[in-house]
Amino acid sequence: VTRRTFTCIFTDDFSMVGEEQEDIDYIKRALAKEFGIKQCNGEHMLGLVRKITEDGTSVEISMPSYIAETYEMFKDHMPKRIPKTPLPPGTFLTRSSIGPDEDPKREDYPEYGKAVGCLLWITRMAKPEIACTVHMLCKMMATPTEDAWKAAMHVLAYCYASRERGVK
Repeated sequence: VTRRTFTCIFTDDFSMVGEEQEDIDYIKRALAKEFGIKQCNGEHMLGLVRKITEDGTSVEISMPSYIAETYEMFKDHMPKRIPKTPLPPGTFLTRSSIGPDEDPKREDYPEYGKAVGCLLWITRMAKPEIACTVHMLCKMMATPTEDAWKAAMHVLAYCYASRERGVK
């Protein structure tokens, strides 16, 4: 009889699921003996909430707390309306779209890098649907424009509005 156990390692954190609790416990004891590991709440790790679906066939991953904390950092810059899409329709960000009269500098939007960094983490861990938008935002890191800043706040507001939804 083959029994499966899967382990994901994130630098100094790891997560494990398996068909038999006995196997998981054995591996955890061996790791604790060798490395002195500490067990934490299995549903929360790296800002993620992980829940096994009712039928037990998959895991749902979301990050409601992290998204809410990130939203809180930038709440004074949020759009007035709740976005239904990750990017405003018709928006396309590229450095070549900067007009000849414009001279954007990083100092114009000092929190831009922080916002985009947070969005990168959200994209990677729980919201792949914002990947194209975040890719465009990353292209504007050296010279963020007002449009890029507004797009970053738009996608963050979108994430906040759908923070309970993640990937399955």
